Amino acid sequence: MKKAFMYRAVEPARSDGGRATQSTASLLAALCFLLGIAFAAFAPVSPEGRFLVFCFAFAVAIGFYMGGHVLCQAFKLSDKLSGIIEARCAKLLTHFASERLNRHVKNLQTRLNESELELKHLRSEIEIADKAAANLRSALTGIHGSAHATTQNLEAEKARLQAALDRANGERVRLAYDLANMKRQAGYSIQ
Repeated sequence: MKKAFMYRAVEPARSDGGRATQSTASLLAALCFLLGIAFAAFAPVSPEGRFLVFCFAFAVAIGFYMGGHVLCQAFKLSDKLSGIIEARCAKLLTHFASERLNRHVKNLQTRLNESELELKHLRSEIEIADKAAANLRSALTGIHGSAHATTQNLEAEKARLQAALDRANGERVRLAYDLANMKRQAGYSIQ
């Protein structure tokens, strides 16, 4: 008794269709058998006709019962196959998602490296502009009007380069944040 209870507790709930099909087929088989007996007992026919009706009802009842059993087994087999297909699809999708995330992480790392190189280049340009501005200030100390205009131009150039540097820094921080998120997500999806 305990083993049967344990078997039912472990059996998946998806096989309810198979049990229902077998129960319905058994009920139809019993109904055909009983109707055959009733017709054979109460019909005003010759004994050979009664026997033929009984045999026909018995054959139909056996057909219903066997059909229900075959359909029940087919449902159980389809449940097992669907479980196997689900497991394999989940495994393949996990592998596919992992590969896709790895490619995206590599792409973000490449973009981050490129932005860092651009940032270094912009910093060197700012240093060059600062040196040029200092040299021009020292050379033009005597000429106040033209030195003032040149200084303003250099300051404008410095401001433009500083803005480009700030944009590059912002892009680098954003890419680093995206990369950290992708690595974290890749770590959760693989687990």
